[in-house]
Amino acid sequence: MPERPSHARPATADHPATSWLGGLLVFASALLVRAFSFGRVFADGEVVFGASADELYHLRRIQYTVERFPEVLSFDRYLNHPHGAEVVWPPAFDWSVAALARLLVGPGDPLAVERVVAWAPPLLGALTAVAVFFIARRHAGPLAGWLAGGIFAVLPAAAHHGGLGVLDHHVAVALLTAGLLAAAMATFESTGRRGASALALGLSLGGVVAVWPGALLHAALVQAVVVVWTLAARDAPTAASRAGALAVAHAVAALVVAPFALGNEWQEFGTWSPFVLCNLQPVWFTAGALILGLLAAAIRHLPALAGRGARVGFAVTTGALGVLAALLSVPELRDSLATGAGWFGEEEDFQTHVTELRSLFVAPGGELSARVALRKLSWLLPVFPLAWGVVAHRAVRGGSGASAVLALWSAFFFAAAVAQTRFVNTFSASFALVFGFAAQEVVRIYPRTRNPGLAALGLLLLIPSAMGHRSSVLGTVASLRGETPRTTTLQLRRGPLREVGEFVARATPETRGWLDPEEEPEYAVLSAWGSGHALRYYGRRPMVQDNFGVYGGRENFERSWRYFESRDEAEAVALLDEMQVRYVVADRFGAGAGDSRKRYPPATMAYRLSRSFGSETEHSPGLDQHRMVFHAKRPARRGSLWVPPPGYSISVFERVEGAQVEGRAEPNQPIEIRLPLRVGADRIFYLRRTRADSKGHYAIRLPYPTEAAPSSEVSAIGPYQFRAGDLEGELRLGDSTIRRGERIEGPCLESACG
Repeated sequence: MPERPSHARPATADHPATSWLGGLLVFASALLVRAFSFGRVFADGEVVFGASADELYHLRRIQYTVERFPEVLSFDRYLNHPHGAEVVWPPAFDWSVAALARLLVGPGDPLAVERVVAWAPPLLGALTAVAVFFIARRHAGPLAGWLAGGIFAVLPAAAHHGGLGVLDHHVAVALLTAGLLAAAMATFESTGRRGASALALGLSLGGVVAVWPGALLHAALVQAVVVVWTLAARDAPTAASRAGALAVAHAVAALVVAPFALGNEWQEFGTWSPFVLCNLQPVWFTAGALILGLLAAAIRHLPALAGRGARVGFAVTTGALGVLAALLSVPELRDSLATGAGWFGEEEDFQTHVTELRSLFVAPGGELSARVALRKLSWLLPVFPLAWGVVAHRAVRGGSGASAVLALWSAFFFAAAVAQTRFVNTFSASFALVFGFAAQEVVRIYPRTRNPGLAALGLLLLIPSAMGHRSSVLGTVASLRGETPRTTTLQLRRGPLREVGEFVARATPETRGWLDPEEEPEYAVLSAWGSGHALRYYGRRPMVQDNFGVYGGRENFERSWRYFESRDEAEAVALLDEMQVRYVVADRFGAGAGDSRKRYPPATMAYRLSRSFGSETEHSPGLDQHRMVFHAKRPARRGSLWVPPPGYSISVFERVEGAQVEGRAEPNQPIEIRLPLRVGADRIFYLRRTRADSKGHYAIRLPYPTEAAPSSEVSAIGPYQFRAGDLEGELRLGDSTIRRGERIEGPCLESACG
């Protein structure tokens, strides 16, 4: 691509002070949009975080560092119990937020920390809007800056990741990838100070990968573009100069990421995986530095490489030999790269249930639809191809290297977002930039288009985006009026999860090691993987599986599925014992499948826990070593992604031995056992059935005590009621008898007993 001549730089008619004022206005606007949910996030003296998923594990790590600064929670025994696990996320984001919270509020007050860190996402999101404003202004002009910054400020796709309380490293990734894009654009525009642009590019490459290993994809795209730019230089001195500068950039990137990655060994991933920071990233950048440095030296000293074709052939050969040598010398690398590619093929069953891995044009129900895409990117989305065409024209005909980089970047990440929704986070900045660049170019070519009509059209296309914020605004207004904000669909599930976590924290035995990974916790809690982070944070108990899925511990993930799918309680209890589980949190999602209603028939543990609550039904055997200790429920809205109709309920069951009750009845006589239970404000019956054998002997195991309440939320109302034909009897059981699994004589239900 030709270098941009200096006279082609955009003229900026506004004063620098006006530019900074514009950046400040964009920052304030973006911050306001991201704070629309203030009333819902800061409710009743508490802080409600996002979707109560990944945010709450970030929060756990942040709280840990605040209390034990400057330590980082890198190995957590509250993950993957009883083995523990390394935390797959790099520590940079959590440590930085924790350092700020420690400075502002100090240790010892978790709620104060929550109130501070809830503001980190909107602040980072607003800074990203400012970055978009200045990138567009520098490379296209003032109009581009205002339009791009304004679009990014209100775009739902961008505002979601930077929303108040949406505490996730991806908001930092959006800012850092915007910086990487800016550095790549500046590299193409630079004609003199290659050292400064190389340093900026290297810092951007290393910084974004250090925060999120998945950004190696972003880095690879930039690397591919700048290598082509180098090889396409008009003459050998320019090509050598570019290759040398890019070698420096790669060396800087390797130095930035090496302290966080080099030498890391992972139980689940090894030492060469793209999923985590390890040897792969610094070696990748170091190899790039060596190959580019070799290319620069070869071009300078070998006249045969003066032509473009020779340079391309040399680079392709050198690169291919380097890749081949790496694959042959490090066999683990081949498997790791294949596994990494699996994230795009959804080879893991777990991945089919991860919402962010769905296509941008696939609705929650699985059908093709533009509804989600339009909600995230507004009605500007149908116009995007036209705007992109204008930017591409500007790159080809106008000789704009920055426009060429933007066109390639935006096209690549639009395609990535179509494949997987999570890439909308990165695409949002370039989406806004494309419209800014395109508008500036149209006004340059057709000055008469500089009229209020275009601005009005843009505002009309953004109206659906504004409507997307309506719920948050109304919730905040209601909160400020002292009213209860309308419950969102997601809160229908999130609320009970928090209730369960808080119950577990106050009503179950405390476990060791919450803030000390050296101590081993005594037992764990099992739940659907999608509930794990929330239950761990609010319950302060180790989890067997969580939102990390198979990447938090494959063996336990598979055991959890086997437990919920099991049709034999004895087999299920054996699995609990292997995982040292004392409490099971059960809902319709079972082990965590989105279509759990289809996956779990009545005989499975998932159904028996969440639908029949341990009682015997026509199709569901009763449970004798699980007893309910808590139950929460919410009405649901039909068609919800998270909450299947007609409602959402969640229960906590304790694993117990169960009292082994034996007695006499008429031979072959069916026996029914009922125990009325108070569960919160409700009353239910625990129902079991058995049958006497041919000799008149019956035996059954029972899990609930009648002399003491299993918990503050569940208690028996009177004794067990036995009935066999016309004969009745009662039985009272103590809690110690049930916990020890003692044998006890049951009521006699023979006519001779009367």
